[in-house]
Amino acid sequence: MNPFALPGVEDEHTYPLCPSKWQTHDNLYVDVDNIGQSFEQFQEHFQDPAIPMSEGRLILVVGGRHCGKTSLVNRCVYWLIGHLETKKITASLLDLRTSGTDSEPVLTRTREAAQQTANRVRAGKIVDATTLDALEKRLDQPRQIYSLISETMAPSVALIMLLPPAVDVTDEVVEYARCTHRGLFFFIESPHERLIEEQLAQVRRANATRPLTLHIGTLREEDGEKFISKRLGNAADGQYPRMAPADMKLLTKDPRPIGSLQEALFQVYRERERSNDKYTRLDFVTYGDVTDAYFRWKTQQGTEGR
Repeated sequence: MNPFALPGVEDEHTYPLCPSKWQTHDNLYVDVDNIGQSFEQFQEHFQDPAIPMSEGRLILVVGGRHCGKTSLVNRCVYWLIGHLETKKITASLLDLRTSGTDSEPVLTRTREAAQQTANRVRAGKIVDATTLDALEKRLDQPRQIYSLISETMAPSVALIMLLPPAVDVTDEVVEYARCTHRGLFFFIESPHERLIEEQLAQVRRANATRPLTLHIGTLREEDGEKFISKRLGNAADGQYPRMAPADMKLLTKDPRPIGSLQEALFQVYRERERSNDKYTRLDFVTYGDVTDAYFRWKTQQGTEGR
């Protein structure tokens, strides 16, 4: 077995953790690169959901490429759905992350997301027939769609919408902040950490609800040992090599995103497992083994892509 393969998506080495689809993923989170602190910040914000429910909320998750933004969003959503249930609030999850393309203008992207929301609301019978008729007439007006849904859905219902990653960050964040209403929760990811203050200033000027901003960074040197130790410890009892703490630390001596580390470890363990060479508990994977296997895999990817 490969201890760095994810249950349910064993062959997808870069697939984000998603406990809403695979509950076992909830035990695979490791509190590194500020993920733990951001998750605790989210839990504290929604511990009493009365105010967020009354206003709606935009949750902005910020960090570089492959640093775990989507995994953090999925973790927050999984926890929020369960937490709202304890308050007798039923949450419906709408995953809109595949709607629109990066090349489209912000208005087109937000319209497509709003139209998909209206379609899902219709399919789920979240609002009454009169509201559905009204939604049909407003499919090109995102703000009115969200306002109408919020006004007419039951007080004990919440909508959680996972939006496509922001492209034109400031305009998109401001637009969705204006769309927040009672019972509506928007999650959006952004790789543009330096633009956050500009976004928030724009939101304030628009008199829109201020987003909850969660930050993720790159791995610190001590995070390598923490991440690898937990994944090796979480894996089902099996015949796979171990790693020495010194080698674990070397893998994060220089800053790197968690996705890059996960990918490198997945590749070296898969290569060892397939070759059936030195794949027992008595064997070790070294820092050199990881970098060599990762380099071979990257070279092969580049050759196949030509």
